[in-house]
Formats: sequence, structure tokens, C-alpha cells
Amino acid sequence: MEALEELKLTGRLPSPPGVGMTILKLTRGDNFCMEDVARAIQSDPALTGRVLKLTNSARNAAVRPITTVEEAVKRLGVSTLRSVALGFSLISAYREGECASFDFVAFWSRSLARALAAQFVARELERGSPPEAYITGLLSGIGKLALACVHPVQYGKILESNKEEDLLAAERDAFNLDHAQLGCAMLRDWGLPDSIAQVLLHLENEGGNIVGTQSTLDLVEVLSIADPIAAACCAGDVLTSAHRRALENALAQSGLEKDRFQELCDEVAASWQDWGRILRIETRKVPRFVIAGDGAGNPDGSSMQLVRTLPAEDGEDGSEAVPSESLIVLIVDEDELSVRILSKSLSGPQLKILTCTRGEEALAVIMDSLPDIILCNHQLRGTSGEELVATLRACAEVEQVYFVLMSASTDDKAELKAYRSGVDDFMTKPADPELVRAHIEAGARQVATKRKLEAARREREAQMADLAVLNRKLKKASLTDPLTELPNRRAAMDALKSTWSRARRLGSSVRGSVSE
Repeated sequence: MEALEELKLTGRLPSPPGVGMTILKLTRGDNFCMEDVARAIQSDPALTGRVLKLTNSARNAAVRPITTVEEAVKRLGVSTLRSVALGFSLISAYREGECASFDFVAFWSRSLARALAAQFVARELERGSPPEAYITGLLSGIGKLALACVHPVQYGKILESNKEEDLLAAERDAFNLDHAQLGCAMLRDWGLPDSIAQVLLHLENEGGNIVGTQSTLDLVEVLSIADPIAAACCAGDVLTSAHRRALENALAQSGLEKDRFQELCDEVAASWQDWGRILRIETRKVPRFVIAGDGAGNPDGSSMQLVRTLPAEDGEDGSEAVPSESLIVLIVDEDELSVRILSKSLSGPQLKILTCTRGEEALAVIMDSLPDIILCNHQLRGTSGEELVATLRACAEVEQVYFVLMSASTDDKAELKAYRSGVDDFMTKPADPELVRAHIEAGARQVATKRKLEAARREREAQMADLAVLNRKLKKASLTDPLTELPNRRAAMDALKSTWSRARRLGSSVRGSVSE
């Protein structure tokens, strides 16, 4: 797809970074080694932690806790780990963006719910492969994410001025392609099976004839049942008449008894919350699904309801709102007195101060909060500041964090070792609070510079994306009559030239076969 190659040049097109793409390539065929998959996972500290957490979760736990990735691969299986790695790497890299009208948080929450619903439905109905259903559900909206990343301003205007049912036409008019076509091309480019990529086109072809392999047809049916379940999960206890009608259609399409269908919905909702915690995706508590029968209680005559048996989510965690240009500073020190002193000396409207007093928990706190600056003591129980910064520098999510190491040692060799391990700044303890603030201000200037460079990079990418759209439109205009929108003389000559070249090639091969 020529348009895909043009969009790649912008540098903004979503792609599974690092370990996600590595695992995709390793597991494309059947001839792969489990040890290679384990090594790929271990190259990403954040993914390693989440894989171990998933393996030892209540749903997967055995008598003996799993402590190595090799054991986790054997326990969970390659299909599950492939899904986790692909999902986590994409979600981690594209949690936010510049398109103000595109809700990145809601996008991934809905995508995860749809992926899990598809997995459960595929398993329940024995339609296709549950792991393939999971990946298809997770990535079925990837084309929308791509347009939001590549054309944030223009796509934002399209989202604001068009209803969902008019979105495809508006996208084609603006970009000369739509999110379904782009998503299908992206999945093919990533090496996913064509049976999965084709599903994205069929899902937007409501009422049209579906032509494809049995695997594609199974996935289309699974996704059409799973999507209403995912939508209901994300809606919480506020189900519109459209939600209820879609759920009832899904019930009829599934062929399940209503009791079993509502149990399936409850299982999806519970799994959605479990996976949300593992992948750090926002979810909400979902009341039990109940099919009342005879349209009881619903003015529109539908029978699907949600019965509240769980406390409502208030959507607030009690944390203080932080200005968008503020800095997140994490203090890591097992000396609680030092933590309190530093926190007080650094308090201010433009700083959000987080603290951690246990060295073994530092990495988890860092991955959850993604701080701009880390102020870390040299000695930590079970690890050291140098070991922590070395781990961070190997992790793409937080490799650019500004790291200040504090040490009681005044030895120059200790300072040299710290800088060589990857720290950005070094301080001796005890330090005057004003001096600590000065070091933080120096780090803040570096963070500000990085933000400006990132903004400039995004601006260049946006210009390239606009240029790619213009090129596609100019090419279309050069081959189309503006009045009738039919192919013009140039298009006819290009087609004739291509046909003539093909005929000559075929003629040469036929003559060669006859002469032999």
C-alpha cells in the first residue's frame, strides 16, 4: 500500500516498539525457540515485571511462585505472551498524543475490553483461535489511532464534526484513505496473518457481502458479538437503548442461553479489570449483567439491564491535579526522615513530589508514575542506585529520566562510578535543602529542553504527514477528471502501459516454454 509507505516517512505511524516487534517476528512461524522468546521479554524490564505479575496472579498462580521468565513462558504459553507483549508495547508507547479530540485513555480501555470479550466468545463458541481473537480485538481500531497520531489537528476536526457512521467517508475525503484500510495495511506490514488483517475491512462493511477464509469469517462473527459486550463494560451502569439493543443482537447471534450469555459478560468484565491493573489501563467496576425478559423496566422495550451490585467508581483517586507543564519528582530513600525533609524543601506549585522508601519497589513506582526527575539514595536494600539507573536506561519508557544520585561517600571514584553507570547528576549527603533545590532546577532546565526538542520533532512529523496527504491528493487529481471523477486520459495511458508490460512478460514466458 503506497499510502502506508508515505505515512511511515512521517515517523508518527504507530508500530510495536522494541520487544513487541521482536516477539512478533520470532513467532510468525512454528519454528521458534521458547528460549528466544524468553530472552526477548527479559530485554524489557517493565514487560518482565508484568509477565511475572500475570503469571503469579490469582487466576494463574500455582503452589510455587514463578520467579523467572523461562518458567512464565512455559506456564502461560507463547500465544498468551505474544498477546501481552504486543498489547503492552503498543499501549505503553501510545498512551497519549496531540489529537485533543481523540481520547487515548478511552481508546485503549475499549480495545482491551473488546480483545478480552473476543477471546472469551471465541473460546465459548469454538470459533477460531482465542489468541487470534484477542489480538484482532485489541488492534481492530488501530487505524483510528494511526490517523490521530499522524494527523492530530486535522483528524481532531473530523472527529468533532462527524458522527461515527459518517467517519469513513470523512476520512477518505480528507486523507484519500480510511482507518479500516490503513489498519488492514498496518497489520499486514507487521507480519500478522492476512486472515486477521482482512477482519478490519469486514467490520466496517455492515450489510455487505463478506468474502474470505473461514478463519476471517469466524473472527468477524466473534468481533461482532464481542464489541457490544466491550461497549457495555466501558459504559458502566449507564446503558443507553442502543447499548441494550446491541447486546440483545449479540445474544441472538451467539445462540447462547441468556443465563450463559450474561455469565460470559460478567466474566469479561472481571477479566477486563484484572488485565487493566496489569497493563496499567483505566477500567471501571461493572455491575452484573442481567437479562430481565419481556423488556421489563426499559421504555424502549429492550430486556438487557445492568443491576448494581458493586460500589460506583467516582473516577477520583484523591490525588492533587498537576499542571500539564509541571514536573514529577520521585524521591527514593529508605531513610524516612530524609524523605520528609526533601519533600518539604522541594514542595511547590510546579512540582509533584512522589516518595518511595523501599528499594525493591522503586521500579514499580517509576513505571507507574513515569517521573521526570528521580532523586535516589546510593544505598538501597536489595539493590543500589547504580543498578537502578542501569535498569532504567535499558527501558524505553523511562530511559530519558533525569537521575540524581545521592551518596554519603566523598570519594571521587564513587562519583566517577556513578556517572559511568548512567546518572545525570551526583550529590553528597547530607546536602543543604537549598542546594538540593538548585540541582532539581538544573534538572528541570534539561527536562524543559527535551520537551522543546520533542515539540519540534512532532512539528516536523506533522509537516511530513501533511505533505504525504497532499501528494496522494495530487496523484489522484492527476489521474481523475474533475467533473466526472472518472479516470482521465493519463490514467488510461498508465493502465495501458502497465497492461502492455504485463502482456509482454507473459508472452515472453509462454514463448520460452514453447521453445523448451
